[in-house]
Amino acid sequence: MIQKVRTLDRLYVASPCSADWNAMPGDDQVRFCDQCRLNVYNISAMTRKHAEQLIARTEGQLCTKLYRRADGTIITRDCPFGIRAIKLRASRMAGAAFSAILSLLTSQTIVWADHNNCAHYRTKVIKLQSEDDSASIQGTVYYMKDEVLAEAAVTLGNEKTKRRYILKTNDKGRFDFSTLPSGKYVISIEFPGFATFTKKNITAKAGKSLQLDVMMQVGTTGGAALLPTQE
Repeated sequence: MIQKVRTLDRLYVASPCSADWNAMPGDDQVRFCDQCRLNVYNISAMTRKHAEQLIARTEGQLCTKLYRRADGTIITRDCPFGIRAIKLRASRMAGAAFSAILSLLTSQTIVWADHNNCAHYRTKVIKLQSEDDSASIQGTVYYMKDEVLAEAAVTLGNEKTKRRYILKTNDKGRFDFSTLPSGKYVISIEFPGFATFTKKNITAKAGKSLQLDVMMQVGTTGGAALLPTQE
């Protein structure tokens, strides 16, 4: 038997937008986007009751920023564990058909770190202890100040050879690509409910380690709509 999905959890971002929430004027709950000339509502800063009242008033046709757990439910201000719940493995959602539709519709905004003066990362280069001619790219992935993101998928690609290296961050949010050939690389970091972080033209130099610390952007932003109810 398929359980009825609550109104808020039927909300999804139908038209993802790359506008930077941090650059918008406003408060934690609502900000104004100069690109689309619309108010953008941050669901995670509202109580569930407030969010569902907003959805009812707008009939789900609004521009929103939201964070969705792996089981399809949306984080709100009054969730017991708040944003820390992303570290927990969510239970499967009742209704396989609904889950399948949902997984297709939760596409993420991409944070292109090479454009728009992106402030989501910082870098430094240190000398390696070894005497060989290999290079290293390592760092830490955060989702808020001093809070690391474990199990994030990190993909590193050599721009010349097209070789790809893939790993996940450890429980301290760390990733480490060692013994790399010198060259230019592109890095991509993904985690469900967060915008994908991508940075191109990373230079790996022999005998040097590039330290890349990334702050992931929470949520998906864009024009929202409601999934149909399940019978």
